[in-house]
Amino acid sequence: MAEITQTLVVDDFDRSQSADETILWVFDGEALRSDLTNENAEALRAAIQPFRDAARALGKQKVVGRTRAKRSARSVSTAPIPEAAPEAEPFDPGWFRSIRNGPVKIESAKKRYRDMARAWGEKNGYEMGVRVSQEVFDAYQQYREGQGLPVGPASVGLE
Repeated sequence: MAEITQTLVVDDFDRSQSADETILWVFDGEALRSDLTNENAEALRAAIQPFRDAARALGKQKVVGRTRAKRSARSVSTAPIPEAAPEAEPFDPGWFRSIRNGPVKIESAKKRYRDMARAWGEKNGYEMGVRVSQEVFDAYQQYREGQGLPVGPASVGLE
């Protein structure tokens, strides 16, 4: 006896119709897959387009995981990636800012410098938030220079 199994893929958003396409996307580091009708797929693309226009392209990334084979009755398409905007001057946040994946010795020395600047700023009447402002770092560096102390990376033994 022969057996035929059919799988009906429904729209993940409204579950009212069968899906026409599968969209693979990433948001907040989480890889997502949405089976959508053509109308809902276009609505998703239209909703994220302003954010996509302002974003920086990372190029095509491999999505790891199991994916279902494409169904021949539908096509998977994406909107074209707009041309990259001309590179602006790179933002240099300062040598003391963490890059989070640097060598432990260097990152701990940077943290020590940030902690020293924070303590100095609090002692000298600066309003401190979660992050130490560039204004406090500049004033702290001027203070160290005025005292004849090492400044910059040398102040925490990095040079």
